Amino acid sequence: MSGATRGGTLRRLLTASALCAGVVVSALPAVAAPAVAPAAASTDVDGHHVDDGHAHSHDPSLEGAVVPGPGTAGWTGPDAAPSAGRGTLSAAAAVPTPKPVQRYSGEPEELARYVPQIACDPVERVGTNRLRDLLHATYGGYKGGTTRQCSGRSEHSDGRAYDWMLDAGDPADAAKADAFLTWLIGPDAQGRPSGNARRLGIMYVIWDRKIWGSYNQTWKAYSGASPHTDHIHISLSWDGALARTSFWTGTTLTGTDYGPCVRYTGEAAPRYSGRNPSPCPTPGPRPAPVAPTPVPAGAQPLAGDWDGDGVDEVGLYLDGNVSLRRDDGSTVRYRYGQAGDVAVVGDWDGDGRETVGVFRRGHWLLKNSLSGGSADRAFWMGQSGDVPVVGSWDGRRLGVGLYRDGRWMLRTSVGAGPVDVSLNWGRPTDVPVPGDWDGDGADTPGLQRGAQRFRLDSLRAASPSPVTFGRAGMPGFSGDFDGNARDGWGVRSGATFLWRHDTRGGDAQGSVVLFR
Repeated sequence: MSGATRGGTLRRLLTASALCAGVVVSALPAVAAPAVAPAAASTDVDGHHVDDGHAHSHDPSLEGAVVPGPGTAGWTGPDAAPSAGRGTLSAAAAVPTPKPVQRYSGEPEELARYVPQIACDPVERVGTNRLRDLLHATYGGYKGGTTRQCSGRSEHSDGRAYDWMLDAGDPADAAKADAFLTWLIGPDAQGRPSGNARRLGIMYVIWDRKIWGSYNQTWKAYSGASPHTDHIHISLSWDGALARTSFWTGTTLTGTDYGPCVRYTGEAAPRYSGRNPSPCPTPGPRPAPVAPTPVPAGAQPLAGDWDGDGVDEVGLYLDGNVSLRRDDGSTVRYRYGQAGDVAVVGDWDGDGRETVGVFRRGHWLLKNSLSGGSADRAFWMGQSGDVPVVGSWDGRRLGVGLYRDGRWMLRTSVGAGPVDVSLNWGRPTDVPVPGDWDGDGADTPGLQRGAQRFRLDSLRAASPSPVTFGRAGMPGFSGDFDGNARDGWGVRSGATFLWRHDTRGGDAQGSVVLFR
């Protein structure tokens, strides 16, 4: 963030995985799939082969006539029409069914709408993993795959699908599949149609040349490239994949999470970032680029984690005009504040995303979103001529402060009140640039003096040796631009932002261009 605005947000740790091989899913809606090279064939945690290149789709061209299936009328069990090579299973064999995880009452969720995979985001989801573990605990055996890299189109590529490895030609496996699917798709204990599928957020299931979809509630013959005789493919809604449904919570969930949306024709959707209750609009062509506007010399550089991914992006503020660069290269522009305001950046509401507020002659006006309008929070601290600073001074929560003629006056919370920490460090002409220099979660003072940079590692004045970064006259800021939880120096030269990943001097280690 800018030297006057560094918001010392407690760092987020990111986890992401892409564990399994590419799966080709045919004929999903006409949205461009992310271009990712196919990966090698994969194995599950027990070393068994996981299916690769199998088509997992409810595409009508792969569906045939309605056929009997588990949980529907006319189905008499796996021995009624055995697959080639299938043996027989004694009718006396007892096969268990999953047990409810939570006590729930009332109607289950509506049948899940079909929301296809349109983003390359192969992250393991908690609900998908819980379903996998439930099946493993109920029936034994080994755990199949959940995620796939994005070589094709499948809910495996956004973490919403699981392959339960069963052999349709094995009587014991066939009986397990029949028991589970009858429990899943047939009436639940209260007689509600597809009650357990609804409570789990099941979109569709493919098994033994048949597909069942929540969108038509019937089994149909399936003619995809894989007959699915060696595994059951289960695709989940976003709510199911994220364990928000009543099977896991005990509370019936309403509405649909439509997930990320494609913005422009021919592009993939962004990664999942939160519940989306509205259907995705039809994407249109990307608008023609607008000629850039030169950056005035007085524009204030900003840095903040606008999307909560643990890595800072840059921005500009001048006289109420806000321009913020996202990590996908797009720019958010809006108006907030007025001429003479100083921008401040912080995670004011604790949601993991940093947003822009303003300091106006001692009046702090903070927004919890990247938008204009009225302030979500306001208080008084300081006076005209003070330079506002933001940081987690105690390493536990966000605080605010002021720099006045070489004196730092800091509060360990956001709001009006007495100063918690005061120290004299710096000259009246220095620019305050606080940051978390050592990655301990607490922000400490820093200074820009021409091309020189100084840092403290505690809230006590000292005489550290300076380093040189940038040139005199370049506005300074600080930020964590590589996600290592340590802030580094930054400067703006015209429309170019340059930064280091540490507080050493020397050449820039990263740069980006942002026009107003």
